[in-house]
Formats: sequence, structure tokens, C-alpha cells
Amino acid sequence: MDIAQKFITDYLVTACSEPLPSEDELAKFAANVQLVLNGLVNMLKLKFQTLYGSMVQRVLKLIIDTLLFQYERGICNVFLGDCRKMMLQFLLSLRCDSSCRCLAYLHERRVTPMANAFVVVDRCYERALNEKANGHSSQESNSNAQRTTVDGSDSNLIVHFNINELWELILKAIKKERYWPALKQLFVSLKYLLHDRYFIQGWQEQKTKQQQNSTVNNSS
Repeated sequence: MDIAQKFITDYLVTACSEPLPSEDELAKFAANVQLVLNGLVNMLKLKFQTLYGSMVQRVLKLIIDTLLFQYERGICNVFLGDCRKMMLQFLLSLRCDSSCRCLAYLHERRVTPMANAFVVVDRCYERALNEKANGHSSQESNSNAQRTTVDGSDSNLIVHFNINELWELILKAIKKERYWPALKQLFVSLKYLLHDRYFIQGWQEQKTKQQQNSTVNNSS
């Protein structure tokens, strides 16, 4: 994980340096970055027993930070266009599994659990911790707990995924994306990616409450 992070970071820093490297060199590095990121996505999709929730958090953060870095530094060249499309499509496919309130993704129009069943989405986090403490976890969570080896604290087992980070990234991608063919291809599949997005309602309700609280505070 640390090696992958250093490799990607080094490439992105090189890509935005002055003077710019040659196009052939950038294309070669970009292809390698795409392979690394694709490997990280596949790691999230596979159900490795040793992949703790905290590791899932780190991989997702690296993917999000990689995209944000490109947009903030203006590295929207053609070499990483397909890579960005792949990452954005995967991030848009993330959703909350209604059966266990844990992080899942859309695969062939089916909701598929993430590698670790204890990455809990947003406001479900405290509820899942309370259920675990009270011994009332769902049957699915219990089966996953039995196959997960835990050598640390519960913070490694049950972690929180902040959906706000994801939406801020998507909005920035729409505003700053310069590789339009990739973005247009992504929009074609949006109706499938956004189908049954259980946690969108939770996020919208949270934003509405924040706006209401802000209005009350301003009026007082």
C-alpha cells in the first residue's frame, strides 16, 4: 500500500513539474499508474480476510486524493483520462448495502459487498457500533466477523466512510474535467450507477438539517 501510494504520488508530482517530461515518458508512467490503481480497486472488490476496514479506508482515500490532486494541479491530460474515468466510475458505483448498512459497489447492475463488511456508511456507523457492543449484529455481519481475523482494536474492524468526501470530488470532476470523452462515456452509465443509491437520501437529509440549523442560527 505504501509503495503504491509513493509510486502514484511521485508520478503526479513529476507530471506537474517544470519543465514537463517528454510525452512518451508521461504516457509510460500513466499506464503504470493505471495498473496500480486498477489493482487497488480489484483489492477492494475481492473478499480478502486480512483486509481490515482501516485498510479499505486508506485505499479509498488514496484513490480520492489521486483524483483531487490531478484536478487541483490541472493535470487533466489525455494520458490519465481513461484512468480517471475508471476511478470515477468505481467511486460512483459505491453505495450502502441495505441489508447490512455497509459499503458496497455496483457490479453488472448488482449490489456487491465490499472486501470488508464492516466499512459502515455515514450515519449507520454509530448504530453498527452499538449493535456490535450489544451483541445484536445481523446474521450477515456475524458470519463476516467469524471469517475476519482481528489482531487489533475494534477501530480496525468497524470504520466509517464519509460520503461527503466522495460528492465533493464528483462535483470538482464535473467542474474541472478536461478529458471530455471520458466524462461523456461516464454520463452514459449514470442512470445505472445512480440506481438504488440508498445513502444519497441520508446525505441529502444531513445537508437539509445543516441548512435548517444554519437558518435558525442566523435568525437568532
